[in-house]
Amino acid sequence: MTNNEQLLKDAISYFSSIKIYDTVFKKFLKKYKSLGHFGGTIKLPSLSSEDKLNLSGFFRKSLSKINSISFKDMEKALENSRFCSLTWEEIFQEYFSTELLSNKEKSQIEKDQQDKFFKAIIDNHIDNIGIPWFKAIIYEKQQGNSLILQKYKNEKKHLKEVMNYIFDAISNLPRFIKPYDEDTMELLPIFSAKITGDPHYFDEGTTAEKIFTLFLKEYFDIKKDEFMSPSEYKNKIWYEGGILLDELSNDVLIYGIHGK
Repeated sequence: MTNNEQLLKDAISYFSSIKIYDTVFKKFLKKYKSLGHFGGTIKLPSLSSEDKLNLSGFFRKSLSKINSISFKDMEKALENSRFCSLTWEEIFQEYFSTELLSNKEKSQIEKDQQDKFFKAIIDNHIDNIGIPWFKAIIYEKQQGNSLILQKYKNEKKHLKEVMNYIFDAISNLPRFIKPYDEDTMELLPIFSAKITGDPHYFDEGTTAEKIFTLFLKEYFDIKKDEFMSPSEYKNKIWYEGGILLDELSNDVLIYGIHGK
């Protein structure tokens, strides 16, 4: 261990042993994230006599009537202490066990990670007919953007799986690979099992069903008739892709029976 490493260890031990410094450090860390650099002044309105005494020792002046500290005061105090060869950046990074990042820097890193995530999905399916639709959702904030970003935030691994299956499903839509007539329609559970191994993967309410419905509606440009119920509209959307949502739909389509 070098002299500087030992000194940093001693500094962390010292500041960690005095409770008020945790409050001071957290307030200046918040300032740092906001400003992008150390600076500003923090308010300390409820200091106990013990807190004031502890701070006075490090700042080498009475703080009995002070309820705020500027970062200039922090820098001067550090320069006049036995930790003068250290910087507050070194101390804060070690104290909080993290790299110091401003809110702007953190947001940029998160954006870069998000862009990398979606680019990997796009690159993996670059020749898929659904890629223009997916790009419009991600980069032009078309319908479905909030759903996909919410899933990205909370369930990245699941979202990646869903999108891989959706692109596979798009490539294998009966509408695209067979002559388009009623004899070649597929029931959803059969189609789902063929694509994912799970006949319920595209069941109503699942993430996969919601996103795939958006693709079908957009790709085939399906408008809702004012007299259609939501279930009838969804049946029509999936029917355009060559998929029947249930056996009842199959019977209705084959025999031309329309329920009232």
